[in-house]
Amino acid sequence: MFRTGQVDVAWREPIAVTEDLAKVPNTTLQRCSDLPATTLGLTPDKPPFNDIRVRRAVSMAIDRAAVVKVVFRGNGDRLWVAIPHFAEPTYLQKEDYPPEVRQYLEYNPAEAKKLLAQAGYAQGLTTELNYTARYTNSPEIAEALNDQLSKVGINAKLRVWVDPAWSVDRDAE
Repeated sequence: MFRTGQVDVAWREPIAVTEDLAKVPNTTLQRCSDLPATTLGLTPDKPPFNDIRVRRAVSMAIDRAAVVKVVFRGNGDRLWVAIPHFAEPTYLQKEDYPPEVRQYLEYNPAEAKKLLAQAGYAQGLTTELNYTARYTNSPEIAEALNDQLSKVGINAKLRVWVDPAWSVDRDAE
């Protein structure tokens, strides 16, 4: 519809579509800050994530810059909070955290492996990585995270929750 002139504005299009639309003659691509955030939720009251060392290992196994570069093709910023405050720029930057916390936000797969070993998972662990297909790039993000986690020994089975079942499934767990 955009190509035929029936739509003047397209918002929150997948990156591949946006790049393709930028090639359409007489099209102006205007990028703006939007802050839809991708979060990774862990269940801290159930093993293995009830051990803070495992949660820290997960954080250190994720290369946030690589996710932005590969999945979003460099279009985006890394957020350093579990749940962002959507009034930019009030969310915390990595430098705002004390060093003893900041270290767990750094990409450090070697340290992630050490933390897993200290938590009793020297041979790794198996879990599920659930995501909803509701959001743009969710499958690509899940695959990227799964790949990164596997490099430290966290082997996750990807499971997509299709709306509206995802909210029912999530609430049941």
